[in-house]
Amino acid sequence: MRMKRIGAILLIFLCIASFAFCAKLSLPTSLSATMNGDVTQKDVFIFLYDETGVKQAGESTTIEFAFPDLDEWVVSHTVTFSYSSNLLFSKIGSLSFDVSPLQHDANNVVRTTLSIKTTNPDVKIKNDAFIIDFPKGFSGEIFLGTLTITASKPASQKLAAGEYKGSVAINLTSSY
Repeated sequence: MRMKRIGAILLIFLCIASFAFCAKLSLPTSLSATMNGDVTQKDVFIFLYDETGVKQAGESTTIEFAFPDLDEWVVSHTVTFSYSSNLLFSKIGSLSFDVSPLQHDANNVVRTTLSIKTTNPDVKIKNDAFIIDFPKGFSGEIFLGTLTITASKPASQKLAAGEYKGSVAINLTSSY
């Protein structure tokens, strides 16, 4: 019987000691977490402004080229881009453009080119793309640069009357 009492007392003592040991552990006052992932639409917003400075909403916008009644002409339109971001880590992004010619049909095509410019030191230009240094953290709206779309007709080209359509595809990609 005495052995049982000593065993029970020893067991109770061990329980109290382990409880006292556990009770001395303090909980952290703050926790931190790290997230990894790609730039998504929620991380970076790209804004487009037309020539009059009006922000364009939605996924597409229309730019109208009025062709002059001349033998030879060049018509240009310039749009402005800016961005806002909220990133856990800084990233490098590329905003690239692909322009198609203005076409009425296969025989009536107006040559279309683009040029991009920036004055932002965090934005470089490479192969008709803005290469953007997206900083870590929140960035309010920041100027990226301008895109000028130019349609031209040489004097030797004859064009049929009618509507001419083309497109500019805009792609945002990122690296880690």
